[in-house]
Amino acid sequence: MKVTVIIPAYNVSKYIKRCVMSLKNQTYKNIEIIVINDGSTDNTKEIVEKLNVKLINKENGGVSSARNMGLKIATGDYITFVDSDDYVEKNYIESIVDIINKKDYDIIETPLLFEAYRKGKVLLYTEYKLKGDKESLDFSKGYFDNELRYVIGVFYKSKIINNLYFDEDVRCYEDGMFNIRAKLRSNTYYFYPKCFYHYVQYLTSLSKKISDKHLDYKIVMERVSEDVKDNKYLTRYIENIFKNNVLAIILFKIPYFKNNKYKSKKELVKALKKYAPNYSKKHKITLFILNGYILISIWFFIIQFFNMNKIAIKFQSKNTYNI
Repeated sequence: MKVTVIIPAYNVSKYIKRCVMSLKNQTYKNIEIIVINDGSTDNTKEIVEKLNVKLINKENGGVSSARNMGLKIATGDYITFVDSDDYVEKNYIESIVDIINKKDYDIIETPLLFEAYRKGKVLLYTEYKLKGDKESLDFSKGYFDNELRYVIGVFYKSKIINNLYFDEDVRCYEDGMFNIRAKLRSNTYYFYPKCFYHYVQYLTSLSKKISDKHLDYKIVMERVSEDVKDNKYLTRYIENIFKNNVLAIILFKIPYFKNNKYKSKKELVKALKKYAPNYSKKHKITLFILNGYILISIWFFIIQFFNMNKIAIKFQSKNTYNI
């Protein structure tokens, strides 16, 4: 069985060799490694050329465009994605293949090990959405509640995502939208509660990555609502995801916007009411607070002044050590 690994790469000369070599050194060898050089202006291309993997060069079009290019040429029985500044354990793919050999699952997910660098230290933490339980979950029997937020750390059967692509005009949350559509095509899912994937984050640039691109979630809500409109159960599930993500954007992303904080907040609340009407009916008090000016202004100030995103990550860390 062949596994295709798709790596979108843009100006990652510092990290791309570590990423690729962690895949070349896998204990499982039937792997197709595809690096999509998305118009890098540094020497990413030259580094990858020396690593003896499949390299595709294209004009810069964003991460979704690069992943789509990889999907079009992938030849593996299963497909997974790795970000170019991340890396994986050497038994990552072999461990997943062992599971697949026991049962032909459509989607297999592993938890990510968040590796956050800050001031000479690295904070390690993970999220176990199923509390470490190992079980088979059959979507056809109504199970759809475990939200897949990332495409990294996930293996997809190629037949399931054939002709399924990322929306290239969406700048944020494209992973979640891709996963919801993949789920709609799937019947079986397996969560393997062991970390193999190192999801690397450099906290010094955290606030720089937050911009009005998060307002694209309005587009995500519109398109996903259309995808699931004929299924009442999935509609309720999707509305719950909308609620969680919109609240997170308003409370932890918008405070870092340089301009139009209150206008952006208002637009998202309006979209939430439209695409999650059941939530709007049940949580009028929450919506009232979000619509308020004084309380939200105080919250925005607190978040910016104390840099709450970094504090939250620090509290989540389970291990801290010097590097």
